[in-house]
Amino acid sequence: MRLRNLIATLVIAGLSPVASANETYKFDPSGSTIGFTVHQFLGTTHGKFTNFSGNIDIDREHPENSSVTAKIDVRSIDTRIKKRDDHLRSPEFFNAEKFPQITFRSRSVKQTVPQSGDNLGDLTMNDVTKPITSHVKLL
Repeated sequence: MRLRNLIATLVIAGLSPVASANETYKFDPSGSTIGFTVHQFLGTTHGKFTNFSGNIDIDREHPENSSVTAKIDVRSIDTRIKKRDDHLRSPEFFNAEKFPQITFRSRSVKQTVPQSGDNLGDLTMNDVTKPITSHVKLL
């Protein structure tokens, strides 16, 4: 699974605005998708998570003060094949019983050009946290 694609999808997914001094957007699951693609041997598997939440806080005057947080319910994985989904939830992969969430929290945001930037943050899966950078566009 390409984790950068997962987070990029999170950030550019359909969002619903929430009123505040800065711009705050909540992930809107009815119009958003957190999906992934896995290339293996002779095929490609597409999947998504159907239960997730998150916020994007944007400070247009000081983009470096912007942030992204996300929570994904691992049990909501859907590859359209129940047997495969059950296997992905098992201890061999996501271990959804013990680690039910994937989380992301940004550490810094750097505007690279107007409407685009790099979001550096920490992604946690299976109780392992790794730094990732996602390239994002503000739509």
